[in-house]
Amino acid sequence: MNKTALVAALAVLSGNAVAQDTLPKGVIPQPDGGWTTEDARTQPRTPVLGYMMATVVRISVLPRTNRFIVTLDNGQRWRQIENKDDVKISIGDDVKLEKSTIGSYMLQTKEGVQTRVKRDR
Repeated sequence: MNKTALVAALAVLSGNAVAQDTLPKGVIPQPDGGWTTEDARTQPRTPVLGYMMATVVRISVLPRTNRFIVTLDNGQRWRQIENKDDVKISIGDDVKLEKSTIGSYMLQTKEGVQTRVKRDR
């Protein structure tokens, strides 16, 4: 059975009597009104959380690199992945974590200084 005949047969079986010439080439009708690629393109994307606020409960400094590892009040642990000496952070500070454009994450201190971090756990 060729592709056009198969599309027409599916349309008839599903109760959607559609003429063959009205269907776009290669599109198979969804008998139950299922999700199509065109539906995915036209639906608005769900908003993604832009940032997260947390409080620092523990800090470790790696001796050779002077980079820090912070543990937050929600149990997450984040490791600094760039050398930045101007980042001052202490226990009890509120920090802001947000996704960066490259796919990494930025940690922002209460002074507004940002540094790249990676989630350990």
